[in-house]
Amino acid sequence: QMKDDGSILPGMESLDIDSLRAQFAVGKIGMYLTISSEPIVYRDQFPAKVEWAAAPVPTIDGIVRGPSGILGGQWLGLSQDSKHKKEAWAFMNYMYGDGILQQYYEQGFGISMVPAVIAKAKTPNIKGISGFLPNEYDGVWPIPPIVNIRGEEYFDTLFNCIMQEQDVDLVLADLTKRYNEALERGRMAGEVNVEPNPTFVPTQLFGIFEK
Repeated sequence: QMKDDGSILPGMESLDIDSLRAQFAVGKIGMYLTISSEPIVYRDQFPAKVEWAAAPVPTIDGIVRGPSGILGGQWLGLSQDSKHKKEAWAFMNYMYGDGILQQYYEQGFGISMVPAVIAKAKTPNIKGISGFLPNEYDGVWPIPPIVNIRGEEYFDTLFNCIMQEQDVDLVLADLTKRYNEALERGRMAGEVNVEPNPTFVPTQLFGIFEK
């Protein structure tokens, strides 16, 4: 329906993030989903020619059933094969220290996911930042295990579902089945050791950023 009534920009499926941003900055694109580092993009990289603001991701019925937070914090890692673990760990401790994270937050490069940093940091003085600040509906999702999925990964599957008007229920059922099978193969091969938590519900992740 959105395609038929002209609500979708022609050729949107081939846009990369920077070409999308450039079109948004001049008012050719009205809305898109993005991450917390975006405000500084429209100050420095693509100065916005239009008035803009951010809002929470809409839901089908107005009920928020899970946090809008993503898998944050996966910035630097330490390889198990590193020959300089001690030095690498010292560097990671410095980069993940409150001082660095606070500066990163206050200068608008991204929103911190550390409540202690948010509590003492000044709000960045950048247009549009208010719509990205953490609220009661944000949270940090558990990190999923890396599994060897057979067939399309979830991002491509969901994108193709939208573009090709597939049956959402059938697509999600197949996607769930393929990921569960990949997880079981990984566990049997000793590549992952996680177990499903049947009591987990996404709303348990709400509230960690409330002041």
